[in-house]
Amino acid sequence: FLHRWKGKEEELFTKLVEKYGPEPSAKDEKKKRLMVLPITSAFNAVKMLGLGTTRRMPPPPRTAWPLPWWAHLGDVYLRMTNQQKQPVFQFKRRLFVNDCNDERMYHQLLQDIRSGDLEFSNNKDALHASLLAIALTSAKGDRLPSKLAKGDTLIEAGLLDNMSPLWRTRYPENEWIKNATVSIQEKKMDIPRGREKLIKAFCEVCKRSKLFGMCFFYGKRQDNPDDLLIGISKNGINFITKTESAKGDPIIELDEIPFSKIARY
Repeated sequence: FLHRWKGKEEELFTKLVEKYGPEPSAKDEKKKRLMVLPITSAFNAVKMLGLGTTRRMPPPPRTAWPLPWWAHLGDVYLRMTNQQKQPVFQFKRRLFVNDCNDERMYHQLLQDIRSGDLEFSNNKDALHASLLAIALTSAKGDRLPSKLAKGDTLIEAGLLDNMSPLWRTRYPENEWIKNATVSIQEKKMDIPRGREKLIKAFCEVCKRSKLFGMCFFYGKRQDNPDDLLIGISKNGINFITKTESAKGDPIIELDEIPFSKIARY
């Protein structure tokens, strides 16, 4: 700003006068001194004299709202802290790529699994995705480590960390270790060599989930006090219902509304 108007003080002053009016004289300042008050001071004075009604604050939002692309997080943070509110920002992103051999897609899907956003309907897919993630996060990053016979090694490699919170606690730790060991030794699951092949296999397993490729939001219905889970994919809007079977396995039901069926947004 200083560099832009350096040497152009008169032009700048003229533009300011055009926008805000002429600078007040000493006489005008003295005349208005008793009447000019900041908005906050005026509001406090009215409140102290009992001349105004008590302002009712709206209820705080239950869920986060998206910020527009032009919003500056620093300004939002400053305004919220000035209001004695603790800002909580949540970064939501979704990538749609035609080719699943994409490093960014792999990291995104793994994070969605760990957070519970991407849920599998059976334990085989959950275990398969976890073993593929172990191979991708190993030292070489292109194969499953050969020294995974011991249970402690499997846990340290991330066997449970690469699962959703539901599947992580669905079975005891020793049972997961047993199933993983048998799958590795008997080669019951396709775990190829080569990083690109591993990423492609990992994405293919993730595609088996009904929640693949969705952004998730929480909403409310007027006739139901419970939170409503909404998933938006490239095909439309999905109302998601998560329940459990008699055995405790997750059941995911989708009520999909294609974008072409939505009359008003």
